[in-house]
Amino acid sequence: MRRIIIKCDRAWAKKVKEGQVRKIHTDAFGPVDPHHILPKSVYHNFRHDLNNGIALYRSDHTWAENNPEEFLKWLEVNVPEKYQWYLENKDKKALIDLDYEKTYEGLI
Repeated sequence: MRRIIIKCDRAWAKKVKEGQVRKIHTDAFGPVDPHHILPKSVYHNFRHDLNNGIALYRSDHTWAENNPEEFLKWLEVNVPEKYQWYLENKDKKALIDLDYEKTYEGLI
């Protein structure tokens, strides 16, 4: 099963990076990284949800990981639709039985 999860991770990352790249700081630099709005380690059911992803430059991605509360403030102002999604899903931590094959098909 680990192999299909990795395939889903890669497909999710590719799709997220194909979207609009956002700059948090004007001096952002580095390659583009996909960032999980809700951490994948806690919100397994949203790990591969494209709504849970945003493309950031590496320096901003590192900042967002280290400053989650400030990142959410930035998200609220700059990407309100993603922030709204966050508000609607932040209390849904329950792990559901995931069909990774179906998830992968939806990402490619």
